[in-house]
Amino acid sequence: MKKGINNKNNKDFSRTGFQPVKEFRTYNRNLPHFEQPGSCYFITFTSAEGITLSDEAKTLVLDSIMYHAGKKYELDACVVMENHVHLILRPL
Repeated sequence: MKKGINNKNNKDFSRTGFQPVKEFRTYNRNLPHFEQPGSCYFITFTSAEGITLSDEAKTLVLDSIMYHAGKKYELDACVVMENHVHLILRPL
């Protein structure tokens, strides 16, 4: 596990509600990925070129998301729209 951002200026973040990132994981596939353990992520992705998905395609997307839920991530919320998807999840 790689170390993340350090608070070099020793600033007190306790009153703001924000805490400096102490560690995160990085890995590469097609793009670099950054992950902070225990964090919740809001993810949005769109269909290629904004193409409107058919009901069958939306079902396929939802089925794929649900297949990986509990295996790769804990899924808190998901919505599949006509040309984009929103997810709220926590990686396992």
